[in-house]
Amino acid sequence: MVIVSGWSAIAYWRTPPIICDASVLDGFTQPDEHPSGPKPQQTRLRSNASEATRLVYHHAYTDLIGVPLPIRVLSDSSGGMHQNPLVHPSRLGKSIPREFLHALGGGLYVASPTLALQQVARTVPQPKLISLIDEFCGLYAVHHPTRRERRVLDELVAAYRTSRHRGAPGAYACYNEHGRFETTHTDNSAEAWLPAFDRSGNPTNLWKRPSLIRTEQFVSNLEALRGRKGSSLSRRAGPLALDGSGSPLETCLALLLFLPEQYGGEGWPAPQLNRRIAFDPDARKLAGMGSCVGDMVWERPRAIIEVNGFEYHADRNGFFIQSGRTAALQSMGYVVLDVNYRQIADLDQFETMLSVFSDMLGFPLHARTKTFLARREELHRLLMSGFRSRTGA
Repeated sequence: MVIVSGWSAIAYWRTPPIICDASVLDGFTQPDEHPSGPKPQQTRLRSNASEATRLVYHHAYTDLIGVPLPIRVLSDSSGGMHQNPLVHPSRLGKSIPREFLHALGGGLYVASPTLALQQVARTVPQPKLISLIDEFCGLYAVHHPTRRERRVLDELVAAYRTSRHRGAPGAYACYNEHGRFETTHTDNSAEAWLPAFDRSGNPTNLWKRPSLIRTEQFVSNLEALRGRKGSSLSRRAGPLALDGSGSPLETCLALLLFLPEQYGGEGWPAPQLNRRIAFDPDARKLAGMGSCVGDMVWERPRAIIEVNGFEYHADRNGFFIQSGRTAALQSMGYVVLDVNYRQIADLDQFETMLSVFSDMLGFPLHARTKTFLARREELHRLLMSGFRSRTGA
């Protein structure tokens, strides 16, 4: 048994399935992201190749095409633990329950979303782990293409750009007006994933998709993985994760507002992300539609924060694209607030904006002690590190 694990498994779950379905090359004919720059002759399958190397080789241009090399695996083989440009194998210790393994065929498996998140828990600060859980429990994936998949990805994105999907994909899931989570997809089929373009029509690294797992399921699954590396960190992070985020920027803002003060967060009540709001008859006339989906919604107080990033919004109609929606929400007693990437990325602007939001929403700001401000700055740095507009801010 060979199991794709850790960050390699994270990359697998971030890869759009439609890319994995396309076999574009028979073997390794170009270098990948390996630091030493593996040459074609280094990646040919040798007759004495280990089981891990053999399995990865045969899946590297299909199921694992979106996973950077070398691919990290766990193996229960008695030999073949040598690293090479294709794989970095480690010994599989304690057996893993089969429900946490996704079969690729031939004895090759991928760690499930829950297991993969737990496996990387010790490699990132806690707020980054929570944001990663939010991504897996959210409606998006941040996928950084490998060189192996670039050709097929470019062709796919070009097709999407000219297809009927050009623009914002639909909202795959949301909380309904009764607070229950609904989804229009029951699996992560290729048809359920769509690339997000920026407002100039350029592709980003953001893909919209149904959630891979719900927070409730994630927390429940961790009990079966208790005692493994990263389990205590994962159990601490799980209750602080949120379902339904539509973009990295939504996740970032939600955590800055929601996380407790020991992390540098404001400790505000948890919002519902991507919540559907049904319009009453008068509001329906103003909006010209029966409902809308808000990025961050609180029912007490009746408030909405809309996060405007660089990518098209998860809601097919957009939130403010059609005139009358804001007026419709305000007629129903909602306070509607708007925030953009720059207001979040610049900490001084963010602090000014928070003061305004606090007054309007009635949520108190944490005392700006020297200790808290240092934690806030570190949290902001962690959540915004590596954050680029091309990830679909």
